Amino acid sequence: MAFKVDKTAVTNDVSARADQANPNPTDATTTLDTSVAPNLFPPFIVARRLIVSRTAINAIILTFSAPIDPIQVDNPINYSLLGPSRNRSSGPAVPFTIVSNAKAMTVTLTPLTPLMLGKVYKLTLNGQNSAGLTDLSGNLILGNTASGPEGPYVYIVSRGVVFPPPPPPHRTKAVVAPPVHLVHLVAVKHPGR
Repeated sequence: MAFKVDKTAVTNDVSARADQANPNPTDATTTLDTSVAPNLFPPFIVARRLIVSRTAINAIILTFSAPIDPIQVDNPINYSLLGPSRNRSSGPAVPFTIVSNAKAMTVTLTPLTPLMLGKVYKLTLNGQNSAGLTDLSGNLILGNTASGPEGPYVYIVSRGVVFPPPPPPHRTKAVVAPPVHLVHLVAVKHPGR
């Protein structure tokens, strides 16, 4: 049995074999027409993971609830990673590479320059229009913004602070205090004075 899915049709090819000889070989084939209900559930993000070193965020891994269209998942137009800014507006675009894994239903975004710890970045996934991220049935990814489920998916990326490097190891010497001489002054009162 073979099951195939594309954006326009679902087909199911079945082969059957009898265990008895057929006296009339002309009736050895049959056709079965079935209808398959379309998948109406949009894909969504089920996990987000940061690959972090001691000093930077090196990659962002997103896991989807369903296989994503391989053409769309590898298209950089469907992702936007913006760097930190001094004001509330968006910062500069951060270039990155995309590696998808259809079997694991993941996509890994690796910035060309690792992201700084203690800073805030904004990752947006396109869940709108015909070029957006879709599952194999053509359903757009579920958004999480004020635009509702038909909007983009936004992930605010940030992790920790930068720790200063540890001080170099050093040896301490025991400090010996110099000897102290105590002098006692005693006042002696003489008679008649």
